[in-house]
Amino acid sequence: MDSLVCARQTGKVKTALVSLMALAMLTARGEDAAGHYILKGVMEVGSELLLKSDGSFEYTLAYGAADYWAKGTWRHKDNSVVLNSAGRKEAVFPGVANARAVAFEVPVYSIKAGPFEIKPSDNDFYFEINGDAITEVLFKDEELAIDGKDLVMKYWNQEQPMRYEKQ
Repeated sequence: MDSLVCARQTGKVKTALVSLMALAMLTARGEDAAGHYILKGVMEVGSELLLKSDGSFEYTLAYGAADYWAKGTWRHKDNSVVLNSAGRKEAVFPGVANARAVAFEVPVYSIKAGPFEIKPSDNDFYFEINGDAITEVLFKDEELAIDGKDLVMKYWNQEQPMRYEKQ
């Protein structure tokens, strides 16, 4: 009788250990993806991706005079990392009601011109460039393949993916 009780307890312990090991492996796979990644092998482009262990991310890319950024959440899915930006799509040129002048404004570069009054018989024109709408990258379920310790992004070019190396 004692051997039967002992066998049952051993079976329960084995089941608990296997469950804990499986949970640890799944957790470790997700935590392994967290870290700081730097773009490698693309001339004249600088880019970094920070996957935080709390499930948030920060992304930057600079190419010449163009700078892009994103913030949001990430999750581990199969053999990839999925990014979702926190931002929402905004108009690059937001409208203004009842305008009676023409003005040009580029907040990204702190440039303003005008306003220039127009006659009531003229049409109303107002141009403002929304810098965030131009520079914010809106990832929507963007999958980055995990390749060893690297992440491979196809967002910018499907035929020439960008490789981010974990630091």
